[in-house]
Amino acid sequence: MEPSPQSPALSALERTRLAEVLAVIPAGRWWAVAHMHGPLLCALGLLRTTDPAYERAAQRHFRNPADTRRRALALLDELERDARDVSYELRRRERRRSSRFGSFTRFTGPPDDDPASEFPRTA
Repeated sequence: MEPSPQSPALSALERTRLAEVLAVIPAGRWWAVAHMHGPLLCALGLLRTTDPAYERAAQRHFRNPADTRRRALALLDELERDARDVSYELRRRERRRSSRFGSFTRFTGPPDDDPASEFPRTA
């Protein structure tokens, strides 16, 4: 991503947050986001294309700053939610893995004062 003029639709903080979230997206997911939201990202100045006509069309399509802001914030929320879901899933898997294997190391035998050991065994 190259630096570009800031869009009036987002504040500097919101634009920075969106750029940071986009920067850490895995390659496959990045392609999907850029494919689905390419015109919006071009209008916000977060995505550059080699086709100037595409950029002009994106700027024309997103002329309304209120609509552009609404869509950009919705995209930011979606990407942050996806990142939280992935993080949660990784933590959940790690907890399940550690509890599954950790139970063997925590096993202790019966206590010494077990009343069952006082009863005689029948053949």
